[in-house]
Order: sequence, then structure tokens, then C-alpha cells
Amino acid sequence: MITLLLLLGCEDVEAACAAAAVAGPTLTLGTGESAWEALEADQSVGWDYGTQGGMHVYGSLQATHLVQPASNNLADPATPLVDFVLLDGDVEIAGFRELPHHFTEGLDGSFQVLGDRLVLYEEDEGYLDGLAVVMRAQVTDRCGTPVQAELPLVLSASDD
Repeated sequence: MITLLLLLGCEDVEAACAAAAVAGPTLTLGTGESAWEALEADQSVGWDYGTQGGMHVYGSLQATHLVQPASNNLADPATPLVDFVLLDGDVEIAGFRELPHHFTEGLDGSFQVLGDRLVLYEEDEGYLDGLAVVMRAQVTDRCGTPVQAELPLVLSASDD
């Protein structure tokens, strides 16, 4: 099966939405600042320190069979909306909601968002180190189709 994210103008939107629905959109969670790094359930993931003193985890997304506009303009209302968070139980401890994102083509034919900074709201490193969390993302594409993924992870202090 060919993995693709359809980039189309207005005249082809209905056909693209129908084709994507048949193919079945997928979303995979990963990490990596500038290159895709797959994550496995219960894997440790480190945080980094930002230039303003905060901490963040790099989150990356890999998607197939979603429809986005041909334009890279994030102000285009058809641009996919992304929710990308880290949860401690039911409490959101990092991330963002409904942020427009344009996906770029990956080396394997998938489409990706790499190196999103999921800024941690909690600053107590003792609390965060070893904390079991859930990384959760949802992408809603041009057709209004939501696709979700989640993965249990363990936060750990970065080795840097």
C-alpha cells in the first residue's frame, strides 16, 4: 500500500477526502529534534532545557492518508490542527492544543512533523524524573477527519 498525504487544490478535495477515508489515516508518535526517532511503549524519554530556562520534550508525528491544503500557509483554515500533549494521569503537563501544522514529506513516503517542543508545565525535576506519562496526539485534517495516537512513556533527565 502506498503511504501518502494528499496535497490538493479545492477542486479535488472531495475525491481526496473519500480516498483518504478508504485508505484509513494513521498517526504514529515519536521524538527527535531534526530526524524521526521511533518510540516504544514504556520507553524512557528525556527532557531538554530551553534558552529561557524551561524544560521540554521533543515530540514528532508521522502520518499517512490525511488531507492537507497545497499551501504551506498556516493561516489557511484547511491546514491540519494538531493537539499534542503529555499527560500525568488526567492532568496535562506539557504540550499544546489546536495548533495549525503543515506536515512535510518524510524519507519513507510518510508525512511528518519533527521536533515539536512539548513544554513542561511542571518544573520540579525530582517529580518528573521517572514519571510515567502518556504522550497523546490528535490531528484533524482538511476533511475534518480526526486521527489519534497515544503511547505510555517514562520521563527521565537528559544525559546532555
